[in-house]
Parts: sequence; C-alpha cells; structure tokens
Amino acid sequence: MRPPSLSLALLATTLCVGPTLFLAAAEDPTSTKPVKVFLLAGQSNMVGMASTEHLQLLANETCCNEYRSLWNGTAFAERDHVYMKYNDRQGKLTVGTGFAAPNKFGTELGFGWVVGDTMGNESVVLIKAAYGGRTLAVDFRPPASGEGTYSKVKPVHYGWEYRQMMADLYQGLDQLVDFYPDYDEAVGYELAGFVWFQGWNDMLSWPYVKEYSYNVSCFDACFDACFDACSSEYDTDDMGTKGLREVER
Repeated sequence: MRPPSLSLALLATTLCVGPTLFLAAAEDPTSTKPVKVFLLAGQSNMVGMASTEHLQLLANETCCNEYRSLWNGTAFAERDHVYMKYNDRQGKLTVGTGFAAPNKFGTELGFGWVVGDTMGNESVVLIKAAYGGRTLAVDFRPPASGEGTYSKVKPVHYGWEYRQMMADLYQGLDQLVDFYPDYDEAVGYELAGFVWFQGWNDMLSWPYVKEYSYNVSCFDACFDACFDACSSEYDTDDMGTKGLREVER
C-alpha cells in the first residue's frame, strides 16, 4: 500500500470537549489524488452516547432545518461520498455506522456530515477507534509521557489502550479497500485530520487533571511521529464542565 501523504491537521480536544473542524475549499473531484482520511479517537463520548430517537424528532421538527438532511422520510439517510469504519461496522456514513448499538450514535455523524458538505463531491473516509471509561493518564498514556507513578496501577497497564487505538487505526487504513469501493491502492490516501474527544475520566482525578496538558502534548508528539505528520495544526477546545474556574472543573 502506498504510504499516506505527509500532511495532518490534528484537532485535539481536552477535558471533555467538542471537536472543531477547519477545512480548505473542496478540490476538483475529477482529478486523481489520494482519498482524504480523518481519524477519530477517544472515550465514551467518541464511542457515542447520543439518542437516535431524539435525533429523529429533531429531524422531523419544522424548526430544526439543519437536521433534515439526516432523514430521508422513512429512515435515517446515508451520506454520499462519506465512508466510515468503526470495529466491524463499515460502509457509507449513517446513524449506526459508528456505533454497535442501534439506538445510539457518536461524534462521527455530525463531523462526517459537515466534512462531506465542505468537500462537495470529493469522497472522504472516517476511521474511528474509541473505548468508554478510559483515562489519558493511564489507559491512553502515550510512550513519550513515560511510565506513570500511580499506586495500584501495574506497569503493563500504562498505555494499553493507546496501543489498542493505534492498532485499530492502522487496521482501518490497511482495510480501506474493503469499505471504500473507489479506493485506488496505486494512488493511496492522505491523512487529512484527527479528532480526539476524551477527558471525562481524567477529570474525576485531580492528579490526572494536573498532568493532562503534559500528557496530551506527549500524545500529539507520538501521534505525529507514528503517522509521519510533518505540518500539524492544532485546535484545542474546553467545554468548561462544572464551571469556569479551573479548580471547579
């Protein structure tokens, strides 16, 4: 498989945040070029806790025009030109592609729809790796952070989910031809962005919070190195859960 183009926009989100996206204007879809791939990762909110029942109500409300494109009149619509893989679920992006439970969906739905609208008729691919109830201080701890010193945590446990995440993302890239029908291995793919939606479990421990900035900077460095990203741009957002003062949230 041809290696990815060396460009990656990292959209890092810290301590329970919503992903933000900045994209250039869509290019000519008729030209032969690598397909743009966006990687998504994180914990439970990235896995997907949103209700499809609520989304259906919004899609059929006269006051909520921004949701209508998600519903085709009888069922949730599939998004043309946007393809998705999460675990064993794959295909065109729709409600359920990015989550195993039929009544839930995750960040990929809104993100993918916005990316698809921005890119026009140019196809894009989303690959997601997410696991609920994980911390950056322990579970997602990147190699650059070094081994933690928390009591009752076995050394082998530090970074175990980071390693699983990387394995799942690499597997998705290796299997592009299986779920993106127009994939051309001779042309390859371009890593166009990364969304990190994580932080709730770190917020529950003040020692984890105090080293979060350090760990996320190490995470960024490790991620860039693993995917040969030489020109990263970062956008970091904070939802401010539990208040505006740092000691409260």
